[in-house]
Amino acid sequence: AILSKGLNRMLATLFGGLLAVGTSYVADHVGHNYETIVIGTAVFLISATMTFARFLPKIKAIYDYGVLIFILSFSFMAIP
Repeated sequence: AILSKGLNRMLATLFGGLLAVGTSYVADHVGHNYETIVIGTAVFLISATMTFARFLPKIKAIYDYGVLIFILSFSFMAIP
């Protein structure tokens, strides 16, 4: 159980960080005027989608902790 939880946390942090860096990259290329709109919209949509995905029985049974860590990692890293 400890190994599974650690692996979930590691992968969730990795994917959340990569997605945050990708979002930041896209926001930088959109332009200075729309940067906050792109980041805010991405954080809202991705966090909302992952929050609702936690309610699916298969995801809740196996990946609930990982999805929670993904949401936290993505939100912290995406907002500069």
